Amino acid sequence: MESNPSRWFSYGAMVIAVLSLAACGGEPDVSKKPADESPEAVVCEVGGDFSGSVTAEATSGAAEEDWEGEDFGPMNLVVVYLESPTESDAVTVVVRDGDGEELTRNLYQIDTPLDEIEFEGGHGFTGLHYVNHDDAQLQYWCAPKK
Repeated sequence: MESNPSRWFSYGAMVIAVLSLAACGGEPDVSKKPADESPEAVVCEVGGDFSGSVTAEATSGAAEEDWEGEDFGPMNLVVVYLESPTESDAVTVVVRDGDGEELTRNLYQIDTPLDEIEFEGGHGFTGLHYVNHDDAQLQYWCAPKK
Protein backbone atom coordinates (compact mmCIF):
# COMPACT_ATOMS: atom_id res chain seq x y z
CA MET A 1 0.00 0.00 0.00
CA GLU A 2 1.45 3.33 -1.07
CA SER A 3 1.21 6.40 1.10
CA ASN A 4 0.06 9.62 -0.45
CA PRO A 5 2.25 12.55 0.76
CA SER A 6 -0.31 15.18 -0.23
CA ARG A 7 -2.95 13.37 1.84
CA TRP A 8 -0.67 13.44 4.91
CA PHE A 9 0.10 17.11 4.29
CA SER A 10 -3.63 17.93 4.07
CA TYR A 11 -4.30 16.00 7.28
CA GLY A 12 -1.41 17.75 9.07
CA ALA A 13 -2.55 21.17 7.88
CA MET A 14 -6.06 20.44 9.14
CA VAL A 15 -4.77 19.39 12.58
CA ILE A 16 -2.67 22.56 12.84
CA ALA A 17 -5.63 24.72 11.79
CA VAL A 18 -7.94 23.11 14.37
CA LEU A 19 -5.38 23.47 17.16
CA SER A 20 -4.72 27.09 16.20
CA LEU A 21 -8.42 27.92 16.31
CA ALA A 22 -8.79 26.19 19.67
CA ALA A 23 -5.89 28.20 21.08
CA CYS A 24 -7.49 31.45 19.90
CA GLY A 25 -10.87 30.56 21.44
CA GLY A 26 -12.28 31.62 24.74
CA GLU A 27 -14.86 34.05 25.95
CA PRO A 28 -14.62 37.65 24.79
CA ASP A 29 -13.80 40.19 27.49
CA VAL A 30 -17.13 41.98 27.80
CA SER A 31 -16.15 43.70 31.03
CA LYS A 32 -14.65 46.49 28.96
CA LYS A 33 -17.76 47.26 26.90
CA PRO A 34 -17.44 50.87 25.66
CA ALA A 35 -19.97 53.15 27.33
CA ASP A 36 -20.87 54.81 24.04
CA GLU A 37 -21.97 51.48 22.51
CA SER A 38 -25.44 51.64 24.04
CA PRO A 39 -28.05 54.28 23.21
CA GLU A 40 -29.71 56.19 26.05
CA ALA A 41 -33.13 54.93 25.02
CA VAL A 42 -35.08 52.76 22.60
CA VAL A 43 -38.14 54.07 20.74
CA CYS A 44 -40.85 51.74 19.46
CA GLU A 45 -43.06 53.28 16.78
CA VAL A 46 -46.66 52.13 16.47
CA GLY A 47 -48.68 51.74 13.29
CA GLY A 48 -51.58 49.74 11.94
CA ASP A 49 -54.90 50.85 13.42
CA PHE A 50 -53.05 53.14 15.84
CA SER A 51 -50.24 55.65 15.82
CA GLY A 52 -47.80 56.78 18.44
CA SER A 53 -44.62 55.65 20.09
CA VAL A 54 -43.25 54.22 23.32
CA THR A 55 -39.83 55.28 24.60
CA ALA A 56 -37.89 53.08 27.01
CA GLU A 57 -34.96 54.71 28.78
CA ALA A 58 -32.00 52.48 29.62
CA THR A 59 -32.31 50.87 33.04
CA SER A 60 -30.21 48.40 34.98
CA GLY A 61 -33.24 46.41 36.08
CA ALA A 62 -36.93 46.51 36.87
CA ALA A 63 -39.26 43.91 38.33
CA GLU A 64 -41.69 42.68 35.69
CA GLU A 65 -44.71 43.53 37.83
CA ASP A 66 -43.54 47.18 37.66
CA TRP A 67 -43.42 47.25 33.85
CA GLU A 68 -45.87 49.78 32.48
CA GLY A 69 -46.85 50.34 28.90
CA GLU A 70 -48.95 52.53 26.67
CA ASP A 71 -52.50 51.66 25.66
CA PHE A 72 -53.36 51.43 21.98
CA GLY A 73 -57.03 50.50 21.68
CA PRO A 74 -57.57 47.06 23.23
CA MET A 75 -53.82 46.43 23.56
CA ASN A 76 -51.02 47.63 25.82
CA LEU A 77 -47.44 47.88 24.50
CA VAL A 78 -44.66 47.48 27.07
CA VAL A 79 -41.01 48.15 26.17
CA VAL A 80 -38.18 47.52 28.65
CA TYR A 81 -34.56 48.32 27.80
CA LEU A 82 -32.02 46.71 30.14
CA GLU A 83 -28.49 48.02 29.78
CA SER A 84 -25.58 46.10 31.27
CA PRO A 85 -21.98 47.27 31.58
CA THR A 86 -20.70 43.67 31.40
CA GLU A 87 -23.25 41.72 29.35
CA SER A 88 -25.30 42.19 26.21
CA ASP A 89 -28.03 44.80 26.37
CA ALA A 90 -31.58 43.44 26.11
CA VAL A 91 -34.87 44.86 24.94
CA THR A 92 -38.12 43.12 25.85
CA VAL A 93 -41.34 44.01 24.04
CA VAL A 94 -44.63 42.70 25.42
CA VAL A 95 -48.14 43.25 24.07
CA ARG A 96 -51.01 42.61 26.49
CA ASP A 97 -54.76 42.71 26.12
CA GLY A 98 -57.00 45.02 28.16
CA ASP A 99 -57.13 42.47 31.00
CA GLY A 100 -53.33 42.29 31.23
CA GLU A 101 -53.08 38.89 29.53
CA GLU A 102 -49.94 38.53 27.45
CA LEU A 103 -50.56 38.31 23.70
CA THR A 104 -46.94 38.28 22.57
CA ARG A 105 -43.43 38.72 23.98
CA ASN A 106 -40.16 39.27 22.14
CA LEU A 107 -36.69 39.44 23.66
CA TYR A 108 -33.80 41.01 21.76
CA GLN A 109 -30.37 40.24 23.22
CA ILE A 110 -28.01 42.60 21.52
CA ASP A 111 -24.25 42.28 21.02
CA THR A 112 -24.07 44.65 18.05
CA PRO A 113 -24.61 48.39 18.60
CA LEU A 114 -28.32 49.03 17.94
CA ASP A 115 -27.71 51.72 15.35
CA GLU A 116 -25.81 49.17 13.23
CA ILE A 117 -28.83 46.84 12.97
CA GLU A 118 -31.44 47.93 10.45
CA PHE A 119 -34.02 45.83 8.64
CA GLU A 120 -34.95 46.71 5.08
CA GLY A 121 -37.75 49.26 5.06
CA GLY A 122 -36.47 51.25 8.03
CA HIS A 123 -37.93 49.04 10.75
CA GLY A 124 -35.11 49.28 13.27
CA PHE A 125 -33.49 46.33 15.00
CA THR A 126 -36.76 44.44 15.58
CA GLY A 127 -38.23 44.44 12.11
CA LEU A 128 -41.96 45.07 11.71
CA HIS A 129 -44.29 43.09 13.99
CA TYR A 130 -48.05 42.63 13.71
CA VAL A 131 -50.30 41.80 16.66
CA ASN A 132 -54.03 41.21 16.05
CA HIS A 133 -56.58 41.24 18.86
CA ASP A 134 -60.30 42.11 19.11
CA ASP A 135 -60.53 43.11 15.42
CA ALA A 136 -57.65 45.57 15.86
CA GLN A 137 -54.12 45.41 14.53
CA LEU A 138 -51.10 46.87 16.32
CA GLN A 139 -47.90 47.17 14.32
CA TYR A 140 -44.62 48.08 15.97
CA TRP A 141 -40.91 48.34 15.30
CA CYS A 142 -38.12 49.57 17.56
CA ALA A 143 -34.93 51.53 16.97
CA PRO A 144 -32.35 53.34 19.11
CA LYS A 145 -33.34 56.87 20.07
CA LYS A 146 -31.24 59.33 18.08
